This record gives sequence, C-alpha cells and structure tokens, in this order.
Amino acid sequence: MSWLNVVLWIATPWLVGKIVNYVRGQQAPTKRPPRPKTRLDLIVSLLLLVVAFAQVFAAFLMPPENILSTLDLAEDAPNFMIRSRFRDHMSAEFPGWTESLSATQRAEMFSPPQLSEIGRLETLIEKLRSAASRAVYRKFGHAAFVDCTWCVSSADYFLYVLPSLMSQYAVTLALLGAATSTWRRTHLRLYIVVAVLVMVVSELAGFLYVDGSDINPLWHTLGISRDVAVYLPTSYFHAALMFRQLGFFVISVLTWFFERSSVWTDSDILQEIFAKQQYMFSKSQMARLARTAALGDSNLRKTFMEYYSKRELERDAWSKDDEYKELREKTLKKFNIDKLVSEASTLSQKIIEDATNEGLLPKVGNSSGGED
Repeated sequence: MSWLNVVLWIATPWLVGKIVNYVRGQQAPTKRPPRPKTRLDLIVSLLLLVVAFAQVFAAFLMPPENILSTLDLAEDAPNFMIRSRFRDHMSAEFPGWTESLSATQRAEMFSPPQLSEIGRLETLIEKLRSAASRAVYRKFGHAAFVDCTWCVSSADYFLYVLPSLMSQYAVTLALLGAATSTWRRTHLRLYIVVAVLVMVVSELAGFLYVDGSDINPLWHTLGISRDVAVYLPTSYFHAALMFRQLGFFVISVLTWFFERSSVWTDSDILQEIFAKQQYMFSKSQMARLARTAALGDSNLRKTFMEYYSKRELERDAWSKDDEYKELREKTLKKFNIDKLVSEASTLSQKIIEDATNEGLLPKVGNSSGGED
C-alpha cells in the first residue's frame, strides 16, 4: 500500500463530511412563520397614523391667528395702509362699525362678546403701529403679543411662549412613547428622543437669535404662486409651528414604518414554550384543586365516581373492539416509538440547555456539601 492510498483512505471521510456540511449550509434555512400581530400592535400602529395625520392636518389647515396676514400687510406697510385695511376688515366682520361710534352707540349695536372682540382688535392695531412691535408680533405669535401683560422685551415674550412650546413637545413625546411600548418598536425610542431634542434645540435657538422678519417676500422670490403661498407660513412663529408639526409627522411615519421584523428568535421561542408550559401546569393544578374539592363532598364524590366509572366502561369497550385493535396496530407500525422517545428526550434537553444559556432558567450547580 502506497502512502498516497493511506492519505486518501484517511482524508476521504473528512472530505465527505466537509462536502456534506457545505451542501447543507448552502440550502435555504427553514423559514419560521411570522409572529402574529397582537391587538396592542394594531392599536399603536393606529395611534401613530392618527398622530401623523393630525400633525400634517394642523400644519396646513390650522394656521395660527395673525392679523397682519388677515389684512395682507407687508412688514414695511405704512400706518395709513394699516388703518385703511383695518377699517375694511372691521366693516366686513362687524357691519355698521365705524371709528366715530360712541360707546353708547356701540353698546346698542353690538353684543357684549362683539364689543370685547372689537376692543381687543382696536388695541392690537394701535400696538402694531411701530415696526418693532410688528417684528415681535411675527416672531412670538398673536397669543403672546395680546395676552402677555407683563412682557416688555423679546426675552419676556420668549419666557411666555416657552411653557406652551415645551408642552407640545411633551405631549407628542408621550404619545410616541406609548406607541413604542411594544417590542416591535422599542428599539426606536433612542432615535426618537435624539430627533426631538434636536428639534427643541433648533427651535429655541431660532426664537433667541432669529428676527421677526416677514416671510412672505421669500415665497415671492422663490416664484411660489399666491394660491399656494396661502398654506405656507407668513411669520417666524408660523414657520416654527409648521416645521415642528411636520417634524412630528415625519417621526410618526418613520416610527410606523420601521417596525422590528416578525421573525421568531430562539429566545422568543423558548419564552413562548415556557409560557405555555406554565399555563398547562396552572391548568393541571386547577384540575387537582377541583378534584380535591369534589371528593370532599359526598354528593359530588358520588357524581365523580359515577362519571369515571362510565368512562372506564367506555374505554374497556373500545379496547375490546376488533376494529380498534387493528387500527391501533396499523398506526403504531408507522412510527418508531423508541426513536420518537429518544428524539423527544434530546429535544427537551436541548431546550433546557438553551434556556439556561439565555438566562431564562437559573443554572443548577451540583451541591458539594452533604451529610456524612
């Protein structure tokens, strides 16, 4: 026998094993069925879609109140134009109104809510006569400019709008947190928090360092038609609100789209097995308790014995039936019972080992101590 034959004789089984393993590795692995979506998964998906729709709806169809946009006034509009546009607006909104009406005539012509609104608008227009006031109005919005009675500087207005601004972020972040409470989207929470923090810092920096210039000329410069520009922001406050809402819309849509895969992992399978085993164990315990309670009562014990006596008679009748015996023998011949028992034992041991390695079961150590 030559050395070549010896080498081939030794190496051939090793090569065959490698080839078999390679072929098995090239075969497509068995796909596990996808994990079914629970009712909670559907609820959080619907919540994300509702949040996204509400944000984009508010961004384009619910602009903040802005009297300058209502009157179609430019940033450098002269005071006479402001007064003229204001008279036309008031005449259309409150028929019969003129600046020369006395307090008595106004009380006769208008209801108390209308009088309150008229007084508020007249005071607002008087405040907006200066360019500086108009810049503050465009930067911090209508509500802050009208309702803040102690605001003097831009810093005061910033402090006034800050709670409302942060509350919007807090509410949306809470909704997104609820929508990512399931395992399919928990991995997105860090990205959501980072994105929201970037939005907060950017918006706060804008309120501190951006002036309150009119944005309308920008749309005209870009060639955007007037019909389209109606849905676009006209001031920094409006722009910040719109981009905040669109940012929430983008985050909600991405969170809805990038959900975790539905493939079962080994850990998920083990947890499902243990959950079902615990359920079966609980049912067996309940059955034992029910049987103990039934045997403790004389009437129930009698019914219990009669029921199982009847079942035993039925089993005896089945076991003596020739057709049943023939069918049982045919069925058993199709299976290798010893092999099934061996495979079941191996599988159960593998499950316990994997569960222990995954930390789902505590490791059981051999006790070194003992009694002599």
